[in-house]
Amino acid sequence: MKCFLTITAIFLFSLTCFAQNSYEEQIEKAQSFFKEGQFQKSIEIYEHLTQIEKINNPYIYYNLANTYYRNGDIGGAVLNIKKAVKLKPRDVDIRKNFEKILAASGQTHDVDFSNFLLLFFSLNELSMVFVSLLILIFIFSSILIFRKIKKLKILVCFFIGVEIIFTPFWILAVYNEVIVNSVVILSPCEARSGPEKSENSIFEVSAGKIAHVISRHSGWSYLKFNNKGQNADLVGWVKDSDIGQIK
Repeated sequence: MKCFLTITAIFLFSLTCFAQNSYEEQIEKAQSFFKEGQFQKSIEIYEHLTQIEKINNPYIYYNLANTYYRNGDIGGAVLNIKKAVKLKPRDVDIRKNFEKILAASGQTHDVDFSNFLLLFFSLNELSMVFVSLLILIFIFSSILIFRKIKKLKILVCFFIGVEIIFTPFWILAVYNEVIVNSVVILSPCEARSGPEKSENSIFEVSAGKIAHVISRHSGWSYLKFNNKGQNADLVGWVKDSDIGQIK
């Protein structure tokens, strides 16, 4: 039995090492194509890593965004730099390129109360803080039941207070990252009055524009675009083939 477990462990370790080596080789090849100016070949490798092998790495998305940008595809650039900044919001290079690519698409990153914490922390980090506070409150409250220690009571009250203050921010972060369905326009298209090609065109949408999905119907999405400086946001139907999902 021990021999079987040992062999299994060695086999799994070997598979992991092989996968890691293959993963690193593909990145090196993609970087080599990028340096040679063969951006499309570089894009194909990075897309394979993210779409086929499901590697959710902020630096892969960062490299992919830069490659799309250099290849003149602003839609792909915005989509992937948004994915990178969601995973690693405090990274200086990712943040810098995020602002640069957004500016190239004619947009700015608007900050308000609802997404302020997401400038500095990912949703996973905020969720870990939320859960950690709950665990600390439970542990110290349990101890306090058996041992009436004044300092411990103060500590429990402190953690409860912090959790009460933190919870609304966490809920807003969850809402912005999970409930709100954000997409990026991948190529120039027309927003229509209904989910059909025969419907009237309301306005043109350039590549790279970020929008929120209101509803979906038969391969079309009803999108809301931030119409900065105007009284109301723009809304219209866009084909799903023209948009990329940020999540």
